Amino acid sequence: MEYFKQCIQKEIDKRPDSPAPRTPEKHTIGDLINAVFTVETEDEARRFHASYLKYLDANPCDRHTSAQAASANIGWCFGEGMSDKKIGMWVSACGAVHPVFGNCVPTVEAALIAGVDAALR
Repeated sequence: MEYFKQCIQKEIDKRPDSPAPRTPEKHTIGDLINAVFTVETEDEARRFHASYLKYLDANPCDRHTSAQAASANIGWCFGEGMSDKKIGMWVSACGAVHPVFGNCVPTVEAALIAGVDAALR
């Protein structure tokens, strides 16, 4: 099994009583976020990213390339309480970026302003 799917399966196994059946092919955003958070080293991050790209290539999106989707989806996790050190690891490993904030964690005020600006576009 590909590394990405292994990581997702571990997250699914942690919550066996979930009301919706989940598999590595049909996982939740929570499964993805939790899997990204379990990655500890840059080597693991590269393996996860490469495997995630294969998964996305097999499940294409109409709006984004697999590389764009992986970068944004992993980058989204930056705003879920990820440490600066882990953010740096992901940026170095695969160039992940938060779709709104880039490679930094903004202050609450900056996040609110960016959210309002995005909503007005």
